[in-house]
Amino acid sequence: MLYMFIALFSIAILLISIWLFRQKGMISQDAQEKMFQQKQFIGAEGIAKTDLKPSGYVVINHEKHPAISDGPYIREGEKIHVLFQRGETLVVTKKE
Repeated sequence: MLYMFIALFSIAILLISIWLFRQKGMISQDAQEKMFQQKQFIGAEGIAKTDLKPSGYVVINHEKHPAISDGPYIREGEKIHVLFQRGETLVVTKKE
């Protein structure tokens, strides 16, 4: 009898959680804005603010961002291209 109660209670909690999740939306507004900001950097071009061996800082649109090189060493002042973003860090390559 106890196992049946626990199973029913678990199912009820699961259903309530799903309902609440749908009421709030799949992704919060903050998360949606952050995802939009991340997509803005993909394909962007900028300049290495510091040497990237492999990590350092880049400047894109007059803003400094942490970055990591996806390839060889990138010297300060060289042009870069953003491949993708991992958290707050931009993954970049040297622009040819």
